[in-house]
Amino acid sequence: MMDDTQGIINVNATQAIKYHTDLAIGGEAANRASQQNAFQDYQSKITPNTKRRQKNDLEAFSLYLSKAGINRSVEDMMHDPLAWKGMTYGLLRGFVVWSLQEGYSTGTINVRLSTIRQYCKLVGPEPYGAGVISEQDLAAIFTVRGYDGKQARNIDHDREYNGIPTRKSTKKSEATIVNTTQALTLKKTTIDNKKVRQRDQINAARDALMMGLFIEHALRVSEIAALNVEHIDIAAGLITIYRQKTNQTDTHLLKQHTRIAAEIYLEKIGRTEGPLFDGYQGKRLSVNAINVRVRELGQQIGIKKLSPHDLRHFWAFDALRNGTPIDQVKSGGGWKSDSMVLRYAKRSGIANAGVKITEEVL
Repeated sequence: MMDDTQGIINVNATQAIKYHTDLAIGGEAANRASQQNAFQDYQSKITPNTKRRQKNDLEAFSLYLSKAGINRSVEDMMHDPLAWKGMTYGLLRGFVVWSLQEGYSTGTINVRLSTIRQYCKLVGPEPYGAGVISEQDLAAIFTVRGYDGKQARNIDHDREYNGIPTRKSTKKSEATIVNTTQALTLKKTTIDNKKVRQRDQINAARDALMMGLFIEHALRVSEIAALNVEHIDIAAGLITIYRQKTNQTDTHLLKQHTRIAAEIYLEKIGRTEGPLFDGYQGKRLSVNAINVRVRELGQQIGIKKLSPHDLRHFWAFDALRNGTPIDQVKSGGGWKSDSMVLRYAKRSGIANAGVKITEEVL
């Protein structure tokens, strides 16, 4: 009888222990799963453009590590937390020095630092990180900062003095300036194209509409690539734009040229749905293909290395020069903050435009 009672006590004790430890064990397992999925969760929330840019940033970091005899692939650094084991302040600081010596622009270095710090944060101390990097090391890593305007100018001056390049980057060092005459020409040179072949006529109408969307509506190239035929309402004269960069949807009233170009183009393609701009075998025209076409159209009128973003610059300058209030430029261009618009306003050439003071006639 005593044996039976003891057995019951032992079973109850075991069940009690199991009851109290189940949640803890389950919680630890959930934490480990969450840590392993940290990269996937983060990357699912960023735009494709940001993911591509981060991949480029990590390619540069991988190259730097290889020069130091450390093999870390970009894929591992983007998906495996353990690839960051051993990351320290010294390695990141060394990357900055190496980048300066390689001639990368300070702007590029700043962006790459931001990417690396973000991934270090994902593998930082538990419970919020994967626990690969200690709290002390992470804090030290975050002390490695980029360069502000004055520091960048001083560094570039020093690099120039020592014969080191200062503008190695995947972007153009400066925007291509487009004047009003060139902008008008870009819009009109393709809309009146009288070539015989039907495909040539469709392409001419496509170019005219595309230029209108860039020059009159300041769309980003990714926004144009994502447009569908259904996003244009010719009867109402409206276009609906999804802005991937800011995750917002805007509606624009089509400007005169763009509305006419849209009418002509939609009539020629004869479709009521699907990608607005398509290419080979009806596939959506890619961002890269649009970039290439804009560059070709620029070359036709003597503009070298024209990019879609150059046309966005023109739109902002043109709107500001014509007295458009900054808040309306911000809204029309799809910016979330005033900072970029204020930069355009400063560069538009009239420092005191819109400033009202009490004036006394002498």
